[in-house]
Amino acid sequence: MIHIVDRIRFWLKADRLGPDMLLTHVISYFPNFYTKICRKKFLHLGNNSVIRPGAYIIACSTISIGNNVEIRDGSRISGDSLTEPIIIEDDVLMGPNILFFSR
Repeated sequence: MIHIVDRIRFWLKADRLGPDMLLTHVISYFPNFYTKICRKKFLHLGNNSVIRPGAYIIACSTISIGNNVEIRDGSRISGDSLTEPIIIEDDVLMGPNILFFSR
């Protein structure tokens, strides 16, 4: 039982989102709850921004997302850079399977 509790804590505190993070992936199908989790994980998450289930995002704390942004399933964003954040401006629609990587 302790192992399960530790795994749930890891899923909630990890600096990533995606289908490989089971709890947050399940929560992604409930937009109100998912938005609350995303607001805690990202450097900034703008109003009316949506991250669809199935999107992979690594190093959320180095990514800033503007207003009215939609990130579709299969997209991968990796903000591993410690010096420069990834900034997605307002009114961006990312189609499925788009890749963003920082150096």
